[in-house]
Formats: sequence, structure tokens, C-alpha cells
Amino acid sequence: MAEAGLKGVGLDSPSIDPFGVETAHLILAEAGLINIENLAALDRLPAGPFRFAALPLRLAGAEASPVRAVAWVGDGGDRRGR
Repeated sequence: MAEAGLKGVGLDSPSIDPFGVETAHLILAEAGLINIENLAALDRLPAGPFRFAALPLRLAGAEASPVRAVAWVGDGGDRRGR
């Protein structure tokens, strides 16, 4: 995935791994990819380009955080290289 230019993986389930397992988390981290879980309304996103941001909380000493996940679709959705 990293070789394809992806920055991470987002999904609508509580975890990319089964409970008590961290295999996928470690594989993604070693590849430099982020992992965003518990996303909602993914069916409302277009198949085409859109911009996405995950705005984390600043938590001292934490390695992860809940995020405010936002997507921009429509005319301003694709700003690659601009």
C-alpha cells in the first residue's frame, strides 16, 4: 500500500485487527501508514477523488487519539499537486 502512494487505511470497524491481536497495526506502522478506525458514513463518500483529514486530540503521553474525521467532496475535492 505504501508503494502505491497510500498514506494509510481507514475503516468503519472498531479495529483493523481482531481483539487482542496487533498484527495489522504493526505492519501498517512499519510501512509508515496510519490507521484510522471507527469511521462513519463511508457510504456517503464518492468513488472519485475527495480530500480527507483526521484531526486528533492532543493527549499527553498517548500513542493514539480519537479524531474528528472530515472529507471534502465536490469541486474542491481533488487538490493534488496544486
